[in-house]
Amino acid sequence: MAHLDEDDAKRAINRDKGIAYARAAGIAVGIFLLAWLPLNSLRWQGEGPAWLLNWESVLFALIGIFMLLPWRRFQQKSIWKPLFGILCALAAMFVFTMVIDLMFLYMHAAESNQKPPPPAFQSLMIFVIMMQPPAVLFQRRPQLLD
Repeated sequence: MAHLDEDDAKRAINRDKGIAYARAAGIAVGIFLLAWLPLNSLRWQGEGPAWLLNWESVLFALIGIFMLLPWRRFQQKSIWKPLFGILCALAAMFVFTMVIDLMFLYMHAAESNQKPPPPAFQSLMIFVIMMQPPAVLFQRRPQLLD
């Protein structure tokens, strides 16, 4: 029996480390998005749709701020639940915005007879942003993973 308790303890430690790594990646992406704000329009070389660039600026700022929130410190459900709902909505909006962004980048590249850039940058950010709602949830309630 002691062996099982030791295995459970190791699994719990590994689970907590994994959640912490996911959150650290989210914090890094949040910092990146906030730092990227003034440079976002440069990748379009002045030819990007203004409405998309404006929307991305607002969305990147909001997501960057939400990635940096101290989620562990929110103890009251009345604060945590609405913020978590907003985080989930922002993550979904981010995915759709990145898909739209890629579509416009590909159209722009086709119009100028250029090869479109690979979507690795957007894909990585989508992956990290979509990890954040579960990471924040499981950081608050790790027993849900058991």
